[in-house]
Amino acid sequence: MWKLAISIGLAALLAPDAFSGALLSPEDVLKQHGVEINKDSLISALGNPDERVVWAAAEKLADNQEKAAIPVMLTMLASSKTASTKVIIGGPLARLGEERGVRVLRETCRAKDNPQERLNAASYLLSLDHDDCLEDVLEVVSIPGGAWRRSAVAMLTRFGHLYKKRAEAVFSAVERLLLSEEGQIREEAGQVLWLLRDRRGVTLLTEAIGREKDEFVRKSLQSALHNLQGDLRRRSEVR
Repeated sequence: MWKLAISIGLAALLAPDAFSGALLSPEDVLKQHGVEINKDSLISALGNPDERVVWAAAEKLADNQEKAAIPVMLTMLASSKTASTKVIIGGPLARLGEERGVRVLRETCRAKDNPQERLNAASYLLSLDHDDCLEDVLEVVSIPGGAWRRSAVAMLTRFGHLYKKRAEAVFSAVERLLLSEEGQIREEAGQVLWLLRDRRGVTLLTEAIGREKDEFVRKSLQSALHNLQGDLRRRSEVR
C-alpha cells in the first residue's frame, strides 16, 4: 500500500531505474547499495549522502515499525533544510506513530515555494487518511502553466473517493478545470469526472465535448463520458 501511494511522487523522483525507467522499491534500492535489511544497518543508512538510500531506509524502518529509529529521524528533521528531506523523513515518522511527522507533512503542504514537494506531502498524508491538504492541492492546480498541474488534478480523485465530505469541493474544482485554457488540464479533468462516478459528470462532460476545439482532448473527454456512463449503468443494474 505504501509503495503504491507514493510511487507517482517520491518513488518516481528518487528511485527510477537508470536503464529501464522502472520504479524501484525500497528493497531494490537498499540491495543496490549493499544495505542489509536489519535495524542497525537501516538506521545507519539514514546518514547516507544519497537521498534515495535515505528514502529507502526510512520507508523500510517504517514498514518494520522500528521505533528505535524515531530519535534519529527527529534529529534529521530538526536539521533538515530541504522540503524533500522533510517529506522523506516526515512520512515514515508519521507511520511510526510520531505526530511530528504528520505536522511536518502538513507544513510542507503549505510551502508555496515548492509545488512538487507540496504534492508529495499531500500524497503521503492521503495515504495516512488525512485529507487536510485539499486546499493546497487546489492552489497548485491553479498555478498557470505549472509543470505540476496535471499531477495535482489527478490527485483530486483521491480526495473525492476517500472523503465524501470533500467530494463536493473536488467536484466544483473539476468543473472549473474543464474551462482551463490548457488542453492537458481539460483532458485530466475529464478523467477525474469519470473516476468520481457522479451522475452530474455526464452533463458536464457532454457540455465540455460540445465546446471542445482540440480534437485530441475532445476524444479523451468522449472516452471519459463513455466510461462514466458505462459505470453508472452497471451500478444501476447491480442495485
